[in-house]
Amino acid sequence: MAGEKGPTKRSAMDIKRLASLIQRGTGRLLVIDSRTFSEYNASHVQGAVNVCCSKLVKRRLQQDKVSVTELLQPNGKVKPLAGRELGTCRRAVRC
Repeated sequence: MAGEKGPTKRSAMDIKRLASLIQRGTGRLLVIDSRTFSEYNASHVQGAVNVCCSKLVKRRLQQDKVSVTELLQPNGKVKPLAGRELGTCRRAVRC
């Protein structure tokens, strides 16, 4: 796990693409909400998973020093990620 590289293919996802994927409801999309727990509880995308982490962890994720899979493993609520598209407020990546 430590030192394991994250997904190598990253691309920006605009709001229209995210909305389209959510409307289709194929089950392949996992929206990660990285806001605080209270912000998430106030409002969030239906089906999103709240993974609140420090700025350091977010930076390590962007630098591929930690993978999305490693970030989500402790959560325990997420099905295997292989082949799923992940959407965050700033990025989308494929696992």
